[in-house]
Amino acid sequence: MIRAFQSFFSRTTHTQQQFSTVELRTPQQTPPNTPRSESDLFEGSLAPPMEPLEYSETLLNLFRPIFSVTGDAKEKGGLRLRKHSCYVLSEKHQTVKRKVFFVHPSALDDGSQDASANPALQMVENEVKRNKKGEPKFYVYLSQKKADNPFSQFLPDRLQILDQAYRLGLTPKKYTLFEPVHPTDPKESFVECRSALLLQFVNGGDLQNFLCDHLELSFDQKLDLALQALRLVIQLHENQIAHLDLKPENFLVYIRDSRYELKLADFGFAKNAKKGDNTTTDRCHSTGYMPPEYAQSYWIKKQWRINYKFLPPNGAPLPIFKLDEWSLGATLFFILFGSRYEKSLEQNFQGHAPFETIEAFVAYKQSLSDRMVRGFCVSFAPKVAQLLIGLLQYDPEKRLSAKESLENFTKS
Repeated sequence: MIRAFQSFFSRTTHTQQQFSTVELRTPQQTPPNTPRSESDLFEGSLAPPMEPLEYSETLLNLFRPIFSVTGDAKEKGGLRLRKHSCYVLSEKHQTVKRKVFFVHPSALDDGSQDASANPALQMVENEVKRNKKGEPKFYVYLSQKKADNPFSQFLPDRLQILDQAYRLGLTPKKYTLFEPVHPTDPKESFVECRSALLLQFVNGGDLQNFLCDHLELSFDQKLDLALQALRLVIQLHENQIAHLDLKPENFLVYIRDSRYELKLADFGFAKNAKKGDNTTTDRCHSTGYMPPEYAQSYWIKKQWRINYKFLPPNGAPLPIFKLDEWSLGATLFFILFGSRYEKSLEQNFQGHAPFETIEAFVAYKQSLSDRMVRGFCVSFAPKVAQLLIGLLQYDPEKRLSAKESLENFTKS
């Protein structure tokens, strides 16, 4: 879901220039030709307005650049902001404080079946809260759509995994929300909210959109991003967590002083092996990044009707970390070459005669995969090809772990 899991607000300076003529509505109309400074749009109180702040054109304009740089998200016209009062845990003081947010009604990912992700601004005494640079501070407010979704990131186990990943520094900043036990007396006691999440925005957006918008990146810069993704997954696996939906859209990019830093997002399929849950019967992952253990079992057996030793029957438990490692390899392939691995392989495989056995078919596909990867890496260090080949093994027993792949890469 994350195509926009926060790929917004990377053009604040452009925003100020684009909307520098917007005037605040005040009880007394400002005389014409009255000089205004640029800071009027961001600084100073927005009250007392003639109409509620939910309708403020100035606030709505602040959100507009978000939708101009977000993949599929579209800003809808004629809308009003939604005012939310949230009880947020202050980690510094370990107290719950009531904070006011204005949430934009246009979702950043309309296709998500799990949650509605909407950009939000915090208001402090009718002023927009700003960061240290004086820029409006944006958040993403995630609200649950369906309570019965088995792959919801709002399930208690998934929320625990998200919290653990945040503590490890693998995700954007997460703000813990609470709700009063008795709404009529909110000062009495609170419980943690299980139907909404508040996350810090990521100014570079998701990795897939970022790469498409930054075609000028050198191979060394792409390799740095690939190694960052590899290290994130290593740290996740070392803490016995499998993501189970690794793909470029679920990596987010921070842009900090011309340096790019990756974070992970969307733990709706994640599992914690510490609870003895080191296999799964769920068919997780997204199209193009599905491991061959089950991605092919649906069509290979139907077409060939031959038992293939590497393909377990539908519903058989699969090792979660082996699944992650294949998806990681396909993700690294996209980062480095801007093309989906499976699509590139299919383009090379078309036109070949059928094979007598499924083993011969998969053996040929593995050799074709290895040759294709080496061909893509012919102009770069051979160790890059070995890194990808080690992860993109059709036999799970031969597939290297993320940690082994990095160790081999650094040694060679």
